[in-house]
Amino acid sequence: MEKPVIGVTVSYRWEDNTLYLRNYYVKALEKAGGIPLLIPSTLSTSLINEILRSIDGILISGGGDVFPTHYGKTPHDVKRVEPYRDELEVSLIREALRLNIPLLAICRGIQIVNVALGGTLHQSIEEVSNLKHTWYREGKLEAPWWYPVHKVKIRKGTLLWKIFRKEEIWVNSFHHQAVEKTGDGLIVSGNSQDGLIEAIEHENHPFFLGVQWHPEGMFEKFEEQLELFKWLVEMSKKRKG
Repeated sequence: MEKPVIGVTVSYRWEDNTLYLRNYYVKALEKAGGIPLLIPSTLSTSLINEILRSIDGILISGGGDVFPTHYGKTPHDVKRVEPYRDELEVSLIREALRLNIPLLAICRGIQIVNVALGGTLHQSIEEVSNLKHTWYREGKLEAPWWYPVHKVKIRKGTLLWKIFRKEEIWVNSFHHQAVEKTGDGLIVSGNSQDGLIEAIEHENHPFFLGVQWHPEGMFEKFEEQLELFKWLVEMSKKRKG
C-alpha cells in the first residue's frame, strides 16, 4: 500500500507574512512512514472539503493561543494569537471528526480541538498549578527541546495506554494554557501530577488523540514517543485502504 498523506497545519506570522512550522513534525511523520503535506492556516475555509479529499490523516501542530472568545471567555492572559488558524482549524477539525479522518493534535492542537467541540481553556495554568509546565522563561529556552520536565499519568484502558502500555511517562512541555472543561464527547486519558489535563480522546471517534506535550521534539531521544506518529500513520493507512 502507498504511504498515507498526513496534512499538517502550519502557523502564520502576520508580522512578516510568513508560514512557520518546526521541522520536528515533518521528520517524525517521515520516520513513522507517512508523507507530510503542509496546510497553510491562511487558506479559505471554503477549501476544507478539497483539503480533506487530498489527505488520509491530520496532525494539528502546536502554535499560539486560541483566542478566548471562541470558548466564551474574555481575554485576560493571552499571548500570541493566530486568528486565521483559529478559523481554519475549527472548521477542519469538526469536518475531520465527522468523516472519521484520523487526527493527532499536539499542544495548541489539543486546545483547539477541545474548543472546536465546545470545551474551555485555562488561560493561565500558573493560576491553577505550581508544577513547571514550560521550559520557556522570558522568551528563552531553559533546556533542550527534547528534555522532559514532568510526568503524565495515563489512564488504563484508554487509547493512550494502548499505545504506550505504561501508566506513567515523562514528557517535555512548553505551554501556559491547558484544557479546562472538556468538549462534547471528549474523555481524559492523561493528567500531570497537578491534575491538569495532558491527553484527550473521543468516546465515539476511535481515530482521534490529543496530547499537550511535544512528542515530535522527543522521539529522537525517547523512541517511545514515535509511537504516537506510528499510530496516526497506521490509522491513516487503514482509512486509505
